[in-house]
Amino acid sequence: MHRFVDTGRIFAEEPKSDEEDAFESRQVSEQTIRDRRQEAELLKKQSSNVAHGAPSSLSKSLKLTPLKSIPYLPYKQNWAVNVLAVVAWLSDVEPALLPGYVGKQRTARLTDPSTDKQVLLTVFLDPDEFAPEVGSVVLLLGVKNHRFDGGSLKKYGNEKPRPGTNWWFKNPADIEWCDVEGLKNWWITK
Repeated sequence: MHRFVDTGRIFAEEPKSDEEDAFESRQVSEQTIRDRRQEAELLKKQSSNVAHGAPSSLSKSLKLTPLKSIPYLPYKQNWAVNVLAVVAWLSDVEPALLPGYVGKQRTARLTDPSTDKQVLLTVFLDPDEFAPEVGSVVLLLGVKNHRFDGGSLKKYGNEKPRPGTNWWFKNPADIEWCDVEGLKNWWITK
């Protein structure tokens, strides 16, 4: 028997019943064991894909913002969005043009079927690593809207994702809810 003290009173813990003991040693069916092993194997495969740039935590769909909506978001600036778009143009890495910021940047023009306008993306976070080819589809996570150019997107240098995760993915065809082929076909026929 265990004793607990609370504000001067002593409480005694009842000895565990046979029913509680049975719960702690419950039997698990063979089917459940097989299912859990399959899930573990799948998670293991997914985590090994992270090194190759494939997102392991994106099995559930995220809300994607069409480029047409960028100028009309609830806040005119710094509203985080997720975007699936085609890279229409990509600059070289260049000195950043942001006042008070000493560093590098890379800019891209993005397009999707929702608008004829190309939306400017400015990348301050590891711009050397952001290098998708023109015509490739990119999934961008947590980019922020900005008023510049009638509505643009930015990824700031202080917005590093958690270790082991990425903020952008090139041609994420392995993510079921990303219509990479549809966007590529649209781009080719555009």
